[in-house]
Amino acid sequence: MPHRKGAPRRRLGLGRAVRATAQVYAAQARLLLAASLVIYIPLGLLDAIGDQIEHVEVEKLDFFTSLLLLGALAQFAAAALGDQFYAGFVAAAVIEARARDRRHRILEIALTLPYGRLIVADLVITTGTTLGLALLIVPGIVFFTWFAVTAPVIKIERLGLRAAFRRSRRLVRGSFWPVFLLLGGLYFVSNLLTSTAQDLAIRTIGDEFLGEWLAAVAMGVAVGPIVAVATVVVALELIGLHRSDGAAESVAG
Repeated sequence: MPHRKGAPRRRLGLGRAVRATAQVYAAQARLLLAASLVIYIPLGLLDAIGDQIEHVEVEKLDFFTSLLLLGALAQFAAAALGDQFYAGFVAAAVIEARARDRRHRILEIALTLPYGRLIVADLVITTGTTLGLALLIVPGIVFFTWFAVTAPVIKIERLGLRAAFRRSRRLVRGSFWPVFLLLGGLYFVSNLLTSTAQDLAIRTIGDEFLGEWLAAVAMGVAVGPIVAVATVVVALELIGLHRSDGAAESVAG
């Protein structure tokens, strides 16, 4: 049935998105898990170091304190680069799985990722979501959901930063709740599992640094690929729906 002007746009099918995520993950599991190990072993170490730095009391700005601050900045920069590299890697893997294109190499992907735009987008989304949740909760939920697919859109459609944010908002329009339930739910579960795993690992191992490192790696490998695949799948599904609705409106017009 053609899409009529003024008629509601088709919404993202939650069940379809979940099935597509499972299918892509199963098809690319070996590649995704191998890449996640490469990324999250050093990222887990940096997270553990960062947690130790937070416990250091700073009374004055001396050489040692400066080194700690530089270490914290290096941890943040490396974590941002690592997360966004993995997101770009997953986007390429998902596109490959759907298009049955040639297999990409990690180095090839690394050289083509728009790191600057991806990192700035991640900063904006993280900051906006955190501030919104701290204020009244609802603004944080809305902000996160509107711009949840900004990073995949940057990679998939090669858009600039502002254009990607606008594109994400347009894509999510009409599918707010399915996007929130899937991606918001995954991020909530991911954070909860990571926190629980770190507490359990520290109690079991008896060493805070090692426990936090191992738990961060374990959760990154176990949950990180699922969250990343779901985000990219949702972006691709919404792009497909948007194009279909646009084509239908052109036919109806």
